[in-house]
Amino acid sequence: MIRRAKGFTLVEIMIVVVIVGILAAVAIPAYQRYVVEAKLADVLEYAGVAKLAMTEYYESTGECPTAEKAGLTVDNPIPHILNVSSAWDRIPCRDWFEVYLEIDGDSDSLLKQIDGERVMMRAELEKGGVKKWTCGFSKYTPEIKEYLPSSCQHEMI
Repeated sequence: MIRRAKGFTLVEIMIVVVIVGILAAVAIPAYQRYVVEAKLADVLEYAGVAKLAMTEYYESTGECPTAEKAGLTVDNPIPHILNVSSAWDRIPCRDWFEVYLEIDGDSDSLLKQIDGERVMMRAELEKGGVKKWTCGFSKYTPEIKEYLPSSCQHEMI
């Protein structure tokens, strides 16, 4: 009776290592993309809150809002947002106003490409109210575009 050795052969182990490597090569970039998209979703969720606050201020007072006047501050921790500001802190409002949300990448290596970027929400005005809102980024690069929802893919300068 011939006894056969128990265990795996070197070839079997090498095949498993190659398969795991291929799976990791596909899974890691997909996970990184998911993390960036999830953090951008947090920022864009707050952008909706900012949009509502700015619209309410404009429609109730008739004045172009600043972020501070509309009650938008970062005193409370807002996930992934460093600063909230508006163009009317510096220039007068005529046909439009903007609110900016500066993204905090948390010095996370996955988010360095969007760290410090600004989500810009622009309101086009008509008599008595806001006609429409446009969403975009301060630096509109192909790398950033791939993470944005279709409703926020405008170049804003």
